[in-house]
Amino acid sequence: TLNYQLGKYFGIKVFKENNKILKLKYYHQSHEYFEKHGAKAIVFSRFLPIIRTIAPFVAGAARMSFGKFSFYNVVGGIVWIASLLFAGYLLGKIPFVEKNFEILVLIIAVGTFLPVIYGALKSLFSKKPIEKQIEEEIKED
Repeated sequence: TLNYQLGKYFGIKVFKENNKILKLKYYHQSHEYFEKHGAKAIVFSRFLPIIRTIAPFVAGAARMSFGKFSFYNVVGGIVWIASLLFAGYLLGKIPFVEKNFEILVLIIAVGTFLPVIYGALKSLFSKKPIEKQIEEEIKED
């Protein structure tokens, strides 16, 4: 909830027309997105490592009501924890998983960061400036 409050207080102030990454246009687009899909975005952000951190800030910046944010944040947390417990229960009964647990945890940990690494490499080797890439990704949503 701290990240939500930071987004609510600082949100629009960090977005500027001439800022390369945090353009005012992006604020308006995120506000519109949260008006349309806010609840789903908060619940499902729990399952996405980087998005899980950013979503509360954007929800605050987009002026989603604190009550609505809190409710869906708790729902998302319960669904996330329940799914992890259920997956652990099911996978824990498989002998292969039990024997190779450390390797599987390492694979999952590395797999979590692959999208971040991919995005960084794409940005590094792309001929487009980062702000063009962000605009294109926002338009795709």
